[in-house]
Amino acid sequence: MLLQEMCQKKAEWDDKPDNTTLDKWKRWTQNIKDIQEVKIDRCYVPGGYGKVASRELHAFSDASEVGFGVVIYLRSTNERGEVHVSLVSSNAGVVPLKKVTIPRLELTAAILAVKMVHVGTRELYFDIARTMYWTHSTAVLRYIANVQAMYLTFVANWVQLIREATSLSHWHHVSTRENPAHMTSRGVKRTQDLMNGIWFKGPDFLWQSESECREMC
Repeated sequence: MLLQEMCQKKAEWDDKPDNTTLDKWKRWTQNIKDIQEVKIDRCYVPGGYGKVASRELHAFSDASEVGFGVVIYLRSTNERGEVHVSLVSSNAGVVPLKKVTIPRLELTAAILAVKMVHVGTRELYFDIARTMYWTHSTAVLRYIANVQAMYLTFVANWVQLIREATSLSHWHHVSTRENPAHMTSRGVKRTQDLMNGIWFKGPDFLWQSESECREMC
């Protein structure tokens, strides 16, 4: 994002950054030192969890004027009905310098979610009972649901790919507050925001019982 800001200001490679950019860089280099405090569990379920009865993948996507991204969680339920949610993978990118509308960026993020789930289900060594996709964008949900509309080529191609790989019942709306993918689309200012937020454990509703989660899903 900082590099893009400098490109927009027509800065050359050897130019000294202005004070605003330099301050942002200094804050980033200071906060990045905290990354050594981040701990990631090696296993998808904790010790003593018991036999897993079912597993689900939940993919969250989001986009903003500066970035877009996806984060995927594995929701496991053991034979006692206990639920555990763990981070599987994520991906993020900055938006192109050429102006792109937010709905198109949200659709791009949705396509990325579909591709990442495809890779995840292929690479994980166990069966996935159900896959769910979550987006804050009502535009994306309308794109997928409206089979009568004639879209421009870009939108039509993306929507067709989504429909071929998923069904409408797989897609759901999630609020920004409960969407961990907003951290991929907007970034975080401090490592502590990752550690203390919903990034590693997912939103609270994924941890609810099977009956409660199915009402939400």
